[in-house]
Amino acid sequence: MPFEAWVEACLYDPDGGFYATGGSAGRRGDFLTSPEVGPLFGAVVARWLDDRWEALGRPSGFTVVEAAAGVGTLARSVRSALPACLEAGRYVMVERCAVLRKAQPTGDGLSSLPGLEDLPVREGDGLVGVVMANELLDNLAFGLLEAVDGVWREVLVELATDSVDPQPFREVIGDAAHPPVGVDPLQGSRIPVQAGAGRWVDDARALLSAGSVLVIDYASTTAALAGRPPGEWVRTYRDHQRGGPAVSAPGAQDVTVEVAVDQLAAGADVTTQASFLRANGIDDLVAEGRRRWAERAGVGDLAALRARGIDYRGVLYCGLMYTPTGPRVLEYNVRFGDPETQVVLPRLTSDLGVLLAAAATGDLAGRADQPTFDDGAAVTVVCASENYPTAPRTGDPIQGLADASAIDGVSVFAAGVGDRDGCLVTTGGRVLTVTGQGPTVSEARRRAYEAVSVISWPGMQYRTDIA
Repeated sequence: MPFEAWVEACLYDPDGGFYATGGSAGRRGDFLTSPEVGPLFGAVVARWLDDRWEALGRPSGFTVVEAAAGVGTLARSVRSALPACLEAGRYVMVERCAVLRKAQPTGDGLSSLPGLEDLPVREGDGLVGVVMANELLDNLAFGLLEAVDGVWREVLVELATDSVDPQPFREVIGDAAHPPVGVDPLQGSRIPVQAGAGRWVDDARALLSAGSVLVIDYASTTAALAGRPPGEWVRTYRDHQRGGPAVSAPGAQDVTVEVAVDQLAAGADVTTQASFLRANGIDDLVAEGRRRWAERAGVGDLAALRARGIDYRGVLYCGLMYTPTGPRVLEYNVRFGDPETQVVLPRLTSDLGVLLAAAATGDLAGRADQPTFDDGAAVTVVCASENYPTAPRTGDPIQGLADASAIDGVSVFAAGVGDRDGCLVTTGGRVLTVTGQGPTVSEARRRAYEAVSVISWPGMQYRTDIA
């Protein structure tokens, strides 16, 4: 069967496809996109929507169509930011998976549909507004071509009857095929064929009589992808980790591909997500959040303790959630939170003991020697046992700790670790945290994951999307 048909079945088959059987974005799902990280992304999108609304002359009935809306995480964040364009407008969530649609929010101005073709648009009278898709195009079915003896040939998937693998499927090379754009067929190179992504963009543009189409995704060009190993741009995900080959575990893993923008309609304004976020005020939103936090952090709660005659001295660790109206405190701990402390305190250059002693004696206020931190960055990755957090497996020997600790800028902190006959073994769910430090976030992240890569025990698991 064509590779495109294989991907379509693996992802969207109504009975056994990845999304129909519970695959999803989110911290409890299989992967994260920007909306799942927090509501700040939605607040920025809300600003952009208002900008588009203003540019169109503030039309009433402004319509926002979000394709591949999933369970409605982005919709919730956008509406919580209270954009002016939606005061008399509507927000339509489009999601082909019925399981995900059932979890979407409901309310005034909100609706949900299975496809773009289901939008009630009158003949010759399109929508005024925005059609947007966050990480959809990389999740649409795509074909593959491979260069063989100077000719592009189609990649197919077949049942390998001679295989002993429990999922006996393999890729085979089919007939010659025309590439979607002109790229030299260098022996062994591969390119994607993203006709489905191109059709989606065309359909989205056709819905609008006035407005914009916004696509946020991993992007490249066909020629650039041909020059890279296909395993870098065809990716699978499961339980927040990279999955196996695309032909393995059908329906049990997400299958994605970087979007070749030269296979889409010409004339798009292409930019990076970082540039888009900055242009629409993310720096202002972050600065405002920090200002509010500096002014209000813990104020009411410390006053409440004093009102009860409690002279609290010690650590007050605040668990925060950033919302469209600023940071909010979810919980307090009267101790340092473990992974959070292990990413903050390594950057502390002043004497922690002096600060703790001053807190104990009530001598913190007005001190000249306030805490100081280095200018670098730190990234911490938690390594956990199999089946964490429900029923973590324990007793497994831990390998590679000395090699990990020897990497420049790396610290390894033990949590669920014990000694058994002179060998370190796992004793809990959250076993280790690995902190990498460096002059930049990217370098700190590289060091942390380099250290994680040399540590092992049976069933070890960790997230791959930190920083």
